[in-house]
Amino acid sequence: MNILEKYTPRVLSDVIGQPKVIASLSAFVRNPTSCAFVFSGSTGVGKSCTAIALARELGCAVDEAELGGLLEIPSGKQDGKAVEEMLRQLRLRPLFGSGWKVAIINEADFMTSTAEGIWLDGLEHLPPKTLIVFTTNHIHSLSRRLIGRCETYAFDSDSEQFQAALHSFIAKIVRRETGRPVRRLPDQLGRYELADPSFSIRLALQQIVPMLRDGTVVPKQIAVPFIRSTESIRAEAATNAARKAWATRRAN
Repeated sequence: MNILEKYTPRVLSDVIGQPKVIASLSAFVRNPTSCAFVFSGSTGVGKSCTAIALARELGCAVDEAELGGLLEIPSGKQDGKAVEEMLRQLRLRPLFGSGWKVAIINEADFMTSTAEGIWLDGLEHLPPKTLIVFTTNHIHSLSRRLIGRCETYAFDSDSEQFQAALHSFIAKIVRRETGRPVRRLPDQLGRYELADPSFSIRLALQQIVPMLRDGTVVPKQIAVPFIRSTESIRAEAATNAARKAWATRRAN
């Protein structure tokens, strides 16, 4: 089992750095109703993991996937046909688990307009014991109509509290895996690039894997390589396109 799988949260209380979100979701679990959520935030902060932990808390047999009530539409496959099939499956009772069905729609901002139109109608007529969770790195890419049919939860990724929780989590892993404590982790551990204030749990775990593999303790002066995030690349491309369009208009 790799580090990411080993330390993936299984229940809501395992999720780090999101106390407000977890408090609200825990209250939902105590009195659940059919509805839809939007989990928004930077990549690697635990949106999909939280959705799966929520499904487990609702009694879904997560290891049984669709048969246990956990359904997913992967990023890049969110067309009208996929949504129609999802809505059809949600009308069926799972063979295992509590009967709750949780559908996770990953990177919902990539869905087609046809898919969104089908969701807009489907969200108005959800079957009993059904929860839809849309995840997105760019909530403003979703339409107001879709957001208006969902409860929204913003995942923290750049506050001092989140960074402290991340470093505490990584320090515990280092101590558990190596048997030796680490006094201080690099301040930039888990950060993609200097211009981006967001931190990523997934990236931080990936960055310490080589040191855990050979049993060394993470030194506080370690040079953490910065990686260009998808969001940064996408934003730069949009800016360049806008500048090109403006230059064309001026030339005309």
